[in-house]
Amino acid sequence: LHLLSRRQRQMCIRDSGKGNKKEVSRVYRYSIITSVALFAVMYAVVACFTGQLVSLFNSEGVVELAGYAYTGMRIYFIGFLFAGFNIISAGYFSAVEMAKESFVVSVLRGFVLMVVISVILSRLFGMNGVWSSFPAAESITTCVCVLFIILNNIRVKRS
Repeated sequence: LHLLSRRQRQMCIRDSGKGNKKEVSRVYRYSIITSVALFAVMYAVVACFTGQLVSLFNSEGVVELAGYAYTGMRIYFIGFLFAGFNIISAGYFSAVEMAKESFVVSVLRGFVLMVVISVILSRLFGMNGVWSSFPAAESITTCVCVLFIILNNIRVKRS
């Protein structure tokens, strides 16, 4: 996803510099679609082969560990749908001179929300809360990205 984001950012910078806003929007839209498609494939693999993936990391065959990991992988990997959107959006914001928004997204998803949500959800839901902290943090960050996009669209329409 980071490689996709890097390429998308380069294309958006190029097109933004030329004043081609339609092309910038098209690149962003297709990058989001690509990240969702990658997520779908990745999640399908995890869902279909969870047992085999768990066994790769549980060579001693500890049943309790396998149970945690089996449930955890299915919860945790949901977060990649949101993470893809957030990574692509942060790159887009950076490319179209929305550095503040890009920074906020990066800090939220990389540190602030993960720490806060991990503590809260682990206390409320135990191990499942720990597994859920990644998708929860990323989904909240996605809401922030959408808000930034809406605010930017309003700002563009006014000018």
